[in-house]
Amino acid sequence: MRRELQAMACVGCLTALSLPAPAASAQQTADRQACRVLAPKPSAGHGTVRARPVKPSCARPAASRGFASAAETAVVTLTNRARAANGCRPLTHDSRLHRAATRHSADMARGNYFSHTSRDGRTFGQRIKATGFAYRRAGENIAKGQGTASAVVKGWLDSPGHRANMLDCAFTHVGVGHHARGPHWTQDFASR
Repeated sequence: MRRELQAMACVGCLTALSLPAPAASAQQTADRQACRVLAPKPSAGHGTVRARPVKPSCARPAASRGFASAAETAVVTLTNRARAANGCRPLTHDSRLHRAATRHSADMARGNYFSHTSRDGRTFGQRIKATGFAYRRAGENIAKGQGTASAVVKGWLDSPGHRANMLDCAFTHVGVGHHARGPHWTQDFASR
């Protein structure tokens, strides 16, 4: 059983160089990718720019209202603890990102699939925009099979692409969705 869970777990991923994949390419690779980052297209000769690390003021979610479960709250707290240890400010919980993440986890569980692209063909960026959150940059981590918040956060931190999303100091907001069947986890990041 443990090996089955590990096989289903999101253990490897890619991080885009702050560019969304072309539509056809995103559709073809969605099932193989475990995380991506979207940002405005850089100008010629311009590489990925990361925010300068800052001293964190605290490691707890700045606003905790709107969390549907203790597990989702724990994911944000553990993520912010890792960010603090790496010089990033804590992420602020946003109810719109939470809604996008929760709906995606539920959709993956109902549809028995594992992908950043939902069954209706929408990307995580499109799902986030549909909630009314206007972002400049967004990213997503997904996982399946981890039974606890600490297990899913550990799995993401042990995976380079997921870790890059979690420790990207440019992200300012987060929403986490958990569905018990699977279990499925979605962590949506964004900055305005």
